[in-house]
This record gives sequence, structure tokens and C-alpha cells, in this order.
Amino acid sequence: MRVQKQGIGRLKVKIIMEIRNIAIIAHVDHGKTTLVDKILHATKVFRDNQETGELIMDSNDLEKERGITIFSKNAAVVYNGVKNKCHRYPGSC
Repeated sequence: MRVQKQGIGRLKVKIIMEIRNIAIIAHVDHGKTTLVDKILHATKVFRDNQETGELIMDSNDLEKERGITIFSKNAAVVYNGVKNKCHRYPGSC
């Protein structure tokens, strides 16, 4: 839990934000990237008219070409007032 202090003049307010860390680890071709992409879409990170395409998290050319995850990536979204940090790791054999 992280506490932030914000103040206007003498009035100070504590804002508490819960943080959850989610590690996504699975074997090759078990949907790690798809899961994170669906989380990003479900939490309305992108505008309705914004084209994101598929495989948002795979930004490397080799990852796109081969359809595999090579580099670890992370993304953070706020859902129901809780900050969720998703950590996606490459699959292993």
C-alpha cells in the first residue's frame, strides 16, 4: 500500500492506493501475451477509436516476426481503484 500526501494550503489529505503485482509465467504458446493484451483492452487503456492491432506488448521486430516473447515486459493499469502491475516473462521449455 502506498500513501501519497497532497495538500492545498494547510489542508493535507492522504490518498491510499493499493498496488497488486501480477507475474505471468507460462510455457511457450500458452497465451501470456494475449492475456496481457486483453487486460489492457478490458481496462480501457486505449481510446475506442485508437487502433492498437494485435500483440501490443510485442514491440520488437523479431518478436512480431516469429510470434514469440523474447523480452520481459510490464504494464500497469488501474482497475476499481487498485493499481495492477502485470509482469510478463518469456516462456520456457
